[in-house]
Order: sequence, then structure tokens, then C-alpha cells
Amino acid sequence: MWVIAVGIVGGGLVLVIAGLHDQAAILRDWDMVLSPWGEDAYRELEGRIEGDSGMADYAYRKAFRARAAGSGEEAIRLLEVGLRVVERTSPDMMTLLRGMAVVSRMAAAITPVEPLRVRDFRLPRLSGLVLLAGLLHRLLVSTAERFRLRAYVLRRGFGVATHFLLKSTRRIRERRAAAEAEWSRIDAARADLRTLSAESLRTFHVLLRSLAAEPR
Repeated sequence: MWVIAVGIVGGGLVLVIAGLHDQAAILRDWDMVLSPWGEDAYRELEGRIEGDSGMADYAYRKAFRARAAGSGEEAIRLLEVGLRVVERTSPDMMTLLRGMAVVSRMAAAITPVEPLRVRDFRLPRLSGLVLLAGLLHRLLVSTAERFRLRAYVLRRGFGVATHFLLKSTRRIRERRAAAEAEWSRIDAARADLRTLSAESLRTFHVLLRSLAAEPR
């Protein structure tokens, strides 16, 4: 049994070392500079994400304030406004992330990426997904595989956070569960959506730099 355990640990170390070598080779052999067209594309997406997040955040801030003021019906109405914004924008982000994974296969080299950090997320289900992905990240050999894993986790994250917003909003509206717990979940899901949006923008930046990469 101990022979098998040693073999597994040894194999994991080999994969980690190979991955580090792959990252070092990319940084040594390629210039990763954002091109002018890449800068334009990045700024366009940045503006879109800020606009969408701003609309949702405004509705949710007003909903929490209405609840604190004792305006239950108004709070629920504003929750539903925020949810409609998220339901409209999250599928677009998921489609974009799926497209990033596909387009990454066209790049000659992928800029190394770091795994997402568990401490940046509040929903337990999402934190667990990020933790598992972080372990898998270190077992993948190439930066391209790690990039696509990151895009996949972000895409799944939008689905998880949106699901929690929908579920908690429905329960508050139908008054079938403890309101305090559901409002806390909504707060956590909104925070996680902001993190997912920021990390998606960083991932897009990595992709643009990779597509413009040139050999030294």
C-alpha cells in the first residue's frame, strides 16, 4: 500500500514540476504584451461588466435598504429587479467564458494563470468548487489546460450564484423559509458574482495577451 502511495505522490510532484517548467518556458520564450486591438476589446468588456454589475448592485442595495426600513413588499420588488438583471447578464458571461476556452486553443502560447482563491468566495458550494479546482490546477501540466480549467470554474460559478439568487428570492417572496438566512445568501451570492465578474475580466486579459504573443 505504501508503495502505491509513494507512487501517487511522486507522480503528482512530477506533474507539478512539469507545469512549473512549462510556465517558465513561456515567460522566457514569448513576449506577452497586450496589442492595441486587445486593449480596445478589454476596455469594451470592462465597461459592459461595470454597467451590468452597477445596475444589479443598485437594485440590491435599494432592496436591503427597503427591508431595513420595514418596506417588505418594496424590498421584494427590488430583489426581483436585481434578479432579472442577473438572469439577463449571467448567461452572456457564461457564453463568453465558454468562447474564451475555445479561442484559447488558437493561441500559440497561453500566459500562466493563478488558480482562483477560496477565500474570495462566500457561498459554500462555490468555495468547494474553487478548492477542488485549485487542487486540480496543480496537477495539470500545461498553461493552456490551466487556463481552460479557470474559464470552466468561472462559468460554473455564474450558474451556481445565479441559482442561489433565484432560489432565495423565490423563498422570500413565498415566505417559505427564514428570511434572515435567505437575505444572507443573497448578500453572499451578490458578492461572489462581483468576484466572478472581476476574475472573468482578468481571464479575458490573459487571453488577449496570449493571442498577441510573439516569440522573443
